[in-house]
Amino acid sequence: MTPLKPLGGQAGGSLKVYDIVRDIIADKTGALMDEPSFDREFSPYMVARYLSMRKEYVPFADWINIYGRVLPKTLLYRFLVRHVPRSGNGFVDYIRRKKVEVKTDEDDEISIPHK
Repeated sequence: MTPLKPLGGQAGGSLKVYDIVRDIIADKTGALMDEPSFDREFSPYMVARYLSMRKEYVPFADWINIYGRVLPKTLLYRFLVRHVPRSGNGFVDYIRRKKVEVKTDEDDEISIPHK
């Protein structure tokens, strides 16, 4: 088995939900449940939310929403690592708010009342 990458982007970093999602869809090690912070960081809701952002993973997100509250976190994690199809890069798009461009007309003056 290949050694794990440092978690949280740093050597000795703590486990984050992004590390768990990356392991489920890209790394496929299944070894994160041995981390001390796994129970605290693994959130079935957050994992389902990230998986649902890709069309091919929506059935797994639905499955998590149904069984995520009754199954132990380790069992749910092992199931997802084994059954979710591997993605080459592990990148999951997330929805960003659209930027609103405010156009100002240089000809208009804004008057501010003085006290």
